[in-house]
Amino acid sequence: MKHDPSIEGEPQFQKQPARIDPSEAKAAKKLAGERARADDDIARQHSIHNEPAIFPGMDGRPIERDWTCSSCGYNLRGLTTGHPCPECGHVEVYHPPPEGEASYGRWLADKRAAVSPSRSWATVGLASVLCAPVGFFAATLIPPFPILWSTAIAAPVVGEILKVAALLWLLEAKPYLIRSRTQILIAAACGALAFAAAENLLYQVIFPNAATPEIFAWRWVVCIGLHVICTLIAAGGIVRLWTAATHEGRPPSVSRAAPELVFAMILHGAYNATVMSLNWPGLMF
Repeated sequence: MKHDPSIEGEPQFQKQPARIDPSEAKAAKKLAGERARADDDIARQHSIHNEPAIFPGMDGRPIERDWTCSSCGYNLRGLTTGHPCPECGHVEVYHPPPEGEASYGRWLADKRAAVSPSRSWATVGLASVLCAPVGFFAATLIPPFPILWSTAIAAPVVGEILKVAALLWLLEAKPYLIRSRTQILIAAACGALAFAAAENLLYQVIFPNAATPEIFAWRWVVCIGLHVICTLIAAGGIVRLWTAATHEGRPPSVSRAAPELVFAMILHGAYNATVMSLNWPGLMF
């Protein structure tokens, strides 16, 4: 074997390039593919066609697919872009992206196709599990006085928001993990059931003398039912936005789920205020 201590013997100075380690080449190829997919995802999620802007020359074009008004939900299919909504008069500034262009809709469809049913159900199930303890413990931290503010306003607002907070995050950040509206409703109902059950047990500790068989039955039937109803109302807004994102390929804005969420808060607060006015503390939720 020839021994040459000269610097000319170093690999970087050889005429032929040094042989690349096969494992390094495989890793480099994999990383390049992942970077390309990530760049493509970013390009589609942040495509200019997803922006609420009126592009020059687009007004007056026919809308040839389902495309709802972001103000009232009226289906604008068959109208032209820039035309006021016949239902509420709102001029929709979002336009369907041109066919074949990189867009949020294409990104969402591709990501959904890569998600297995088991992963989807596991994720939505986790969101349901998280809703109950987070909402419950946050509600218990609300100061009890003044009683009207804490019972009829603060508790309903905090509770209803946090019971669906995980689902709202999924809608905003990873909507492709939700496969159907049924998943949203089941997760909301299960979270509400767990929340109400924990709250019932807490009230039995706080008001032991009021835990008569009648109140016990009322709390485990009526109060749990109202909890589930309120949460399902709030979840209705999530279903509406998820459906629009899936069928129309437009980015959801969680703020547009506010009408259903506010209605759930009002119903929750009205019940608490009524029970409080009748001096039935053991029935409040």
